Amino acid sequence: MTSWLHSVQDRIRRGEPCVLVTVASTRGSTPREIGAKMLVTEQSSAGSIGGGQLEYQCIELARQQIREDRDSRSKLRSRTFPLGADCGQCCGGVAEILFEPVSDAQAWIGQLATLLRAERATVMATLTHPNASFTKLLITEDDCAGEARADELSAKIARIGKRLLERNGPAEKTIVNIAGNLKVPVLFEPVRPCDFHIMVFGAGHVGRATVHVLGELPCRVTWIDSRAELLQGAVPDNVEAVVSRQPDAEVDTAPPGSYFLVMTHSHPLDREICHRVLKRGDFAYCGLIGSQSKKRRFAKCFRALGFPEDAFQAITCPIGVPGISGKKPGEIAVAVAAELLQVHEQAMLESATVKPARGNTLLISGVTGGR
Repeated sequence: MTSWLHSVQDRIRRGEPCVLVTVASTRGSTPREIGAKMLVTEQSSAGSIGGGQLEYQCIELARQQIREDRDSRSKLRSRTFPLGADCGQCCGGVAEILFEPVSDAQAWIGQLATLLRAERATVMATLTHPNASFTKLLITEDDCAGEARADELSAKIARIGKRLLERNGPAEKTIVNIAGNLKVPVLFEPVRPCDFHIMVFGAGHVGRATVHVLGELPCRVTWIDSRAELLQGAVPDNVEAVVSRQPDAEVDTAPPGSYFLVMTHSHPLDREICHRVLKRGDFAYCGLIGSQSKKRRFAKCFRALGFPEDAFQAITCPIGVPGISGKKPGEIAVAVAAELLQVHEQAMLESATVKPARGNTLLISGVTGGR
């Protein structure tokens, strides 16, 4: 599930009026792309549309909108910001921003969450004209939900959304023309199931630091340890904490194309996890925290278990991007997250011509450990 949708559902459960702020279109240089979102309540905000004066002004406008309509029933609003003239920002482009009140009365919120849980790619189509008779459509390859109607406009929006799904395109704003020369501006946003799934084994210092760094990234994290007390406390919205008496067995639950990062407090447990990963043979990445000497010992062990001489070379050890030699948990976490982003981004580039394995999952076994 996307982090903004999780935040929307959380605020609705609390009964907090909120406004979803979205970058609808851009011209020239802007700090964020079309589709970037921020959720604003009277007391807080989540997400970002680029920071600086643009974000500050949008937060204030969203809160003004909440105060003007306590029931959050006002219609979607739009405002264009020349970033140089209005915000004093050096990028100097122009951004159109949507302000959309959200509430439990809007069925599309639950419908979108259901589609994403079912791992169904969806295009969210938002009619940005303030006088539109409806606002939101949810388009899948074989259906159209949300506020869909049996009319020409809904049908044409659905066709455009399905074409966007087919070509795996980015978010875009399009003018939809229908009979009578009626022109309707529509924001089309692909909302795809997360393909960067992370399972974190271990809740020690490095594991905890890594989880909180990953909590700021566009990924889903499952945090696993046998010690329930270490998994207690607040965790990021994209993290699920799981207590397991046999953490290494969780390797078998990962889908093909998974990423594995192994850094538990126990070398025997590290070996068991690596053993299961190598037996699967379908992983995209496996990183083992530790030194070169640890890597050599593990390689010798796996040769004794009958793995080919070069099998262990597929496991990255030490882990983290080069050039960061610090061993503090936070330093390791940042280096590891950077490496994982590099690997994942490369996989995304390759998927432009080769269809990726379904469900890239990163499994992190993380507690304290050397490098």
